[in-house]
Amino acid sequence: MAGIRIGLHLHPPPKLSLDAFIEMVRRADHYGFARIGTGDTQWHNMECFVALTLMALNSERIEIGPRVTNPVTREPSVMASAMVSLELISKGRAVLAIGSSSGSGATCGHAYS
Repeated sequence: MAGIRIGLHLHPPPKLSLDAFIEMVRRADHYGFARIGTGDTQWHNMECFVALTLMALNSERIEIGPRVTNPVTREPSVMASAMVSLELISKGRAVLAIGSSSGSGATCGHAYS
C-alpha cells in the first residue's frame, strides 16, 4: 500500500512578497511535501506558469504543476508547450491536472454545457 502524499497550494505574489513566496517553496521542498502548485486563473496578478517556473527553480525534489488548468481558457497546444517547458526546467518533476474550471471560463465569456 502506498503512503499518503500531501500537496500544497501556494498563492503567488502579490499575496506574498516574492521573497516570502520563494521561501515557502523551499520549505515545502525541504519538509517533504509531494507536490506544489498554484491555480491557473486570471485572478492572480502573476501568470500561473511564471509562478510554477519560480517553484521549479527554487526546489529540487517536489513535483510541480498547475492546480487545475482547463482547455477552454488556456488553448491546449499552448498548455502543452508550457508543460514541456516546465518539465525541462524542473528536470522531470512537472505534473498536469485538467478540469472544467467553470468559474474562470464564465468570467471569460465561455458557456459550459
